[in-house]
Amino acid sequence: MGNSKTSWIRCKNTSNKGTIAFYLLTGGKEYFLCDQKFRQSSWNFFKNGVIYKKAMDYSRAHNDSSIINIMKRIRLCIDYLEKYERVSLPERNKTVCEI
Repeated sequence: MGNSKTSWIRCKNTSNKGTIAFYLLTGGKEYFLCDQKFRQSSWNFFKNGVIYKKAMDYSRAHNDSSIINIMKRIRLCIDYLEKYERVSLPERNKTVCEI
């Protein structure tokens, strides 16, 4: 799923019936983000993996509340990972070079 400079969000079926889990793949590692009750629209959106930038683009949710809610939860979970687990996402940590 892409190179190590790209972060991906994807979901997997869990052993708990009716629950899907969301994962962050970055830097060659996989991190658990959260889980939620199975929703077909969320499953269809994230099942094959979505590049982080597209996963956080609310316009791609087409006003589907379950996708919008999971986008918000994913953002909060990634904030936590960056702050407390020292996970670094290349897309969020780009520095701007001034000339």
